[in-house]
Amino acid sequence: GKLIPLPFISRGKNNVKDFFQTGLISSNNISITQSNEKGAFRASASHIYQKGIVPNTDLNNSSFNVSGNYKLSDAFTIDARLNYNRQFTKNFPETGYGPTNYLYNLVLWTGPDVSVQDLRNYWVPGKEGIQQRNYNLSYYNNPFFQAYEYLRGYDKDNTFGSLNMNYKISPAFSVQFRNGVNSYGLNRTYKEPKSYIGYGNKSRRQFTVATGNYIDLVTDLIGDYNHTFTDKFKLHAQVGAANYYRNNKYGSTNTDGLTIPGFYNLSNSASPIQGTNFIEERRTSSVYAVLDLEFLNAIYLTGTGRNDIISTLPTANNSFFYPSVSSSVIVSQLTKLPNWFTYLKARASWSRVSSATLNDNDYTYGYLPSFDKGTIWNSTPSLTFGGALLSRNLTPQTSDSWEVGLDTKFFKNRLNVEATYYQTRDFNNIVSIPISVGSGYTSQLANGNVYQRKGLEFVVSGTVLKSSSFQWNMAVNLSKYRRYLKEIYG
Repeated sequence: GKLIPLPFISRGKNNVKDFFQTGLISSNNISITQSNEKGAFRASASHIYQKGIVPNTDLNNSSFNVSGNYKLSDAFTIDARLNYNRQFTKNFPETGYGPTNYLYNLVLWTGPDVSVQDLRNYWVPGKEGIQQRNYNLSYYNNPFFQAYEYLRGYDKDNTFGSLNMNYKISPAFSVQFRNGVNSYGLNRTYKEPKSYIGYGNKSRRQFTVATGNYIDLVTDLIGDYNHTFTDKFKLHAQVGAANYYRNNKYGSTNTDGLTIPGFYNLSNSASPIQGTNFIEERRTSSVYAVLDLEFLNAIYLTGTGRNDIISTLPTANNSFFYPSVSSSVIVSQLTKLPNWFTYLKARASWSRVSSATLNDNDYTYGYLPSFDKGTIWNSTPSLTFGGALLSRNLTPQTSDSWEVGLDTKFFKNRLNVEATYYQTRDFNNIVSIPISVGSGYTSQLANGNVYQRKGLEFVVSGTVLKSSSFQWNMAVNLSKYRRYLKEIYG
């Protein structure tokens, strides 16, 4: 075409206003409730429609909920609930930094000399379906072309359910069974037209279908004993067993170009379709106990213990125990202090925790040596093997922590001082040791390196001024933290 000189004026000063539209939200809900002295029941349904501020975008959100509880006898009660939610759209706007963000294009990269109103007809005449029309065809997309042709759709299903049964064997002892489920499914489609630009890369047309599904199942069986023997001695104990299971699946398939423009179907791929998929399963089985003791309304002692068997660790080391103990003594309850000394409590605790994965990697099969997808050369696929040599004797990272502290209050709680000192020992850390590449690996993972963390914290707070109509409180926090390398592998 012929270049026509134009005066340099601010044609696009209203680009944001000229492109975005007024959004709309419509909400409808209906619910039914019934209750009596033995229980209650509720059911509800709702639908929310949202018209987006970006042209050609919307979102539908439908939900259904049913819940109820019933007292089957004086000792046995049951509570159940189920929630279902479905979201679906043919196109929604992407956010974040990058060419898919409309504000990124309009505000950051579209000059004020360009009017977005001149871009409403987004196809080059005579090249409809092939070439978008824009002021720049190297790096940026016409926003109307992106809104009406670069389509991102999805439908998502969520189901949450729980069942809770409680049986009271005696006034002090009860047994509870809890079961919960969380199910999630997401199906997405990506329709990428020819001439769409992503950071300088021009599309040959593309269609992608992606699915992701997971289900979580959680079950608990708990025995609870809570009894006040006298006004100076109370006991609360719990024992329980728990099981957690997750099944996670993902798959994605895409064309390699499209033969027929605008026909978004995997069978329309110009070259063999490409895809990937995975499945993950993990389980944690646990037993645990808690014991709380109270003496003289001033001395408190708590002990806990939990043993987990986790599928994300090597079978030789996938069972470990978490103990903890804590105690506090309210000295001001046991002895008389000066009038200006209102409150004094001493406290101390110790605990051990372990990671459920190796090297802070939450991938389910991270402890297993395995193959990964490699480079495809001349339509011939390949696999690669991990460069790290894994040991069957690897154990999870573990931390032992303890702390002591004092809590004090003075002058009828006008001045408060808290002091805490703590230490943590981190051991069995996973370290990567370089080894000769002649072995077929580049590194070996091993347990090693011990760190010590220690710190001191002071908190001073109080009421500076106080009257019937005004109160001024202040607080100051001072802390010190250090981390030391105490032992090195080898």
